[in-house]
Amino acid sequence: MRLILSLFLVAILSGCFPQNKTSEAIEWYKETKGSILKDSDDPTTVSLIDYYENGKLKKVSSIKNGQPIVIKYYRIEGEQSAETHFSPDSKFELRKELCADGSLTFEGIFYKAQAIGLSTWWKCGRIEKQGNRWNGERIGVWKEWDENGLAKEVDYKNDDKLDSIIMLKY
Repeated sequence: MRLILSLFLVAILSGCFPQNKTSEAIEWYKETKGSILKDSDDPTTVSLIDYYENGKLKKVSSIKNGQPIVIKYYRIEGEQSAETHFSPDSKFELRKELCADGSLTFEGIFYKAQAIGLSTWWKCGRIEKQGNRWNGERIGVWKEWDENGLAKEVDYKNDDKLDSIIMLKY
């Protein structure tokens, strides 16, 4: 699944950024996402579980060495609605939001709770928009797809901010 998603993102990105920024933005996203996911796969030392009044799961937090490594959120009906994977220092997050059927509606990386790098939105299986953010702001060229799958590009400028994206280091 991860390989398919990565290949999908690479195919989509091949035109989202000026050519000199494209490979760097893709590589940063893939490496950072991979590092966060690898670290969040480590065994946990504690799991905290919250329930709705109806007895269904509300939130499951996996903790290691006092830091969250994965938090999964659930709708009151029982389906998972979102999950966040954390770097060991909790500064980096890979956030995912899910439709009731489990398909992605959002995926993006955050640093100290601010969106940075590539963000992608889907409408339960159909891609809607994708582009880079810096401190929550849209930067560079974004692609936005209509209901028929036709893409248009919107340039939010400031793509030079990609040069100062924070690297995940240990």
